[in-house]
Order: sequence, then structure tokens, then C-alpha cells
Amino acid sequence: MAQAKVNNIARALARRGLKTNRISQSTLIFKQPIVAGNSSYTFGVLQNQAPVLPGEIRLALQDIFTVSTMAIGFSATLNFAGPPAIARRIYLFSPPAQLGFRALNLFPLYEGTCKVMVNEVSYLLNWDLQRHFFAGSTQINAVGGSPNTLNELAGSKDAFFPVTPGIVLNGNAKNEFTLQMPTNQLAPALALPYANAAAENYTIDIDELVIMTRGYLAQNASTSN
Repeated sequence: MAQAKVNNIARALARRGLKTNRISQSTLIFKQPIVAGNSSYTFGVLQNQAPVLPGEIRLALQDIFTVSTMAIGFSATLNFAGPPAIARRIYLFSPPAQLGFRALNLFPLYEGTCKVMVNEVSYLLNWDLQRHFFAGSTQINAVGGSPNTLNELAGSKDAFFPVTPGIVLNGNAKNEFTLQMPTNQLAPALALPYANAAAENYTIDIDELVIMTRGYLAQNASTSN
């Protein structure tokens, strides 16, 4: 199935006068900070669109990417209270069950829609974000019964939804992903108390929106080449 998809993409590029010797499965990740009260977020797609946030994977100017599946959710920072005092990025494609009502201000996301435009032409319109909601079961530690920090989550499929037909992003074009919510109630969830199975207490800041796209990357196929 994957090889057939690669062959179809190669033929589609050839019809447009574009060629590439390398088409592979790949991923792009776009992020935006959550700003309290904002109801619209537009995401940078290309490597030369500043700022590029930590963890983002942008499209190179010389490449073409065909989106086949997409997930939309949140990124968070873990802040440990004791030594070592560290923070690390994780992806949360829905607020963890342990946070309960304290994360309610994140749920307006799922009332919204996604729009994708390439060179001012809309290729995705009113894509409802409810299809990306996933609430995994909270895992319970076998010893002591305390919650584990990792919810049930299959990273290969949960919160992902197929995009058919695929959206073609071009490194030589103006590409825009926009999330639009019907209300201005979305806000970051900051300094939420959290604890893992080892009782290492820390707080979590859910402070970024994330779009993760998976599909096929055609290297050096853009008309900018």
C-alpha cells in the first residue's frame, strides 16, 4: 500500500513537471503558544517562517509534502519541584484524565475547526476538531495503586484522523493551517499539580497547540529547486 502511494505521488509530480528521486514517509509538526482569549491560530509551515518553536518539524523550501493523516492537540512542559530541577516537552493529544476539571479551559479547542490554504486556495475547510479528541484511560500502578503519569495512548493512531484526498504542501508556496474556535474561552492550563507513580511531585503547564501531520515527503521536488 505504501509503495502504491509513493508511485501515485511520483506520477502526480511528473504531471506538474516536477521530479524527485526520493519519496519517503515523514512527519511535520507545527506549534503555537496558547494565548488566553484567542479564538484563531495560524501556524507556520516552512523552515524560514520565524519563530520556529522547539519540537517543530517544518517543511524545507525545496520539498513537497503530502498529508495523509493529522492529529491536533496540546504540548506541555513538566516542571519538577526537587532536584534535578528540569523541564521537558511532551505531547498530550487530549488533557490527561488526572487533571479533571482543572483543564476545562482547554476543551474549547474541540469545538473548533481547521482550515488549510495553499497559495490562497482552500484545500480543507470546516474540518471539525472533535474528530481529534482522545481521552485515554488513566493507568494505575500495580504497586500502591497511585496514578502513573502515562495515560493509555497509542501514538500511531490515537487522535489521528486520515486526510483524504491528501493535502499537498509545497515549499515554494504560501501554506497556512488555521484553527478557529467559536468562543474566546481557550486558555493555557498552568502550574497544575501532578504526580507520578514514584511520588515525584511536579507541575505541568499545558501551553501550546500542536498540529502533527504524517504523510509522504518528496525531497528536492519543489519549483524553488
